[in-house]
Amino acid sequence: MKPAAAALLAVLLCVACASLVPGAEKVFVTKNPADVAGCKALGMVKSDTRGGLFGDVSGDASIEIRNEVVGLGGNTLFVSTGTGGFHKEAGMAYSCGGAK
Repeated sequence: MKPAAAALLAVLLCVACASLVPGAEKVFVTKNPADVAGCKALGMVKSDTRGGLFGDVSGDASIEIRNEVVGLGGNTLFVSTGTGGFHKEAGMAYSCGGAK
């Protein structure tokens, strides 16, 4: 098998392994500071996986960072760094009164 094909296969297998913890699918993701006004900041979260190609938190990056938000007891993620593509995603986990 050629090295490029082997690398692609490894990436595809890793993507299939990532899964959301219970509640992570409900995490509201925003880049708008007004969405977290009045919410309780819980702590910084980051993904060790690169984000989506269109400036969003997507794929494994989304799974990792949403799981971290839930682990801190949060329900909202304010994305503060990373624009997808070659950047890793990071932000602040918040607990907001109601689900957004």
